[in-house]
Amino acid sequence: MNDTLAVVDASLIVPAVGQIAKMDALVAQAGGQRLQAPSLLFIETANAFWKSAKAGFYDDATAEALLEAAYELPITLHQDAKLLPVALRIANALRHPVYDCLYLALAVELDCAVLTADRRFATAAAKAPDLAQRVRILAV
Repeated sequence: MNDTLAVVDASLIVPAVGQIAKMDALVAQAGGQRLQAPSLLFIETANAFWKSAKAGFYDDATAEALLEAAYELPITLHQDAKLLPVALRIANALRHPVYDCLYLALAVELDCAVLTADRRFATAAAKAPDLAQRVRILAV
């Protein structure tokens, strides 16, 4: 497995954006790996910021500023469309949503691990021995 790259999902990015200490912790836990993600990452991130603003955790302007800060993160994005056939195959095998499986599909393509804080996602991936070793849970 390629140890120089790691796919990162929104469950790690959302809590880390705008908080230097949390972002530093994420980077340290990634061990210097170059972070990768399907372009869905920013859609999920924007949706999480919208939900938080809607729930009153912060105002709309803060949600927009956090999204802008997320764009500055050192993450290489990959097109979702080319990953969808493999993501759908993985989703069918795991009985888990395609949007999470996009991250796994990218990890398979790049032969690297997915870094996540989503235990439900990690539990689903553990159902497939060939995918279980690709998911690493990190705490941010």
